[in-house]
Amino acid sequence: LPPRFSTMAQRAPQTDSFAEFEHKYEKLEAKPIGEGTYGQVFKAKCRATGRHLALKRIKLEDEEEGVPSTAIREIVFLKSLHE
Repeated sequence: LPPRFSTMAQRAPQTDSFAEFEHKYEKLEAKPIGEGTYGQVFKAKCRATGRHLALKRIKLEDEEEGVPSTAIREIVFLKSLHE
């Protein structure tokens, strides 16, 4: 991603917390700017600050097995960029 974008991982909607998430962030384009094995990446904006960021929706094919370990590693890495 270009340096001007922040990164944030997003899980597909499962609970009311997703509605809160949508209240905080706005997808700027309906079409993803990137797509991989475990999800899609969208250009988005924080409604409170106006800061642009990359929003990743993680695909969960088989929820019985949980989140893929590679997706968890990616989330940990992305979170480390903000520390």
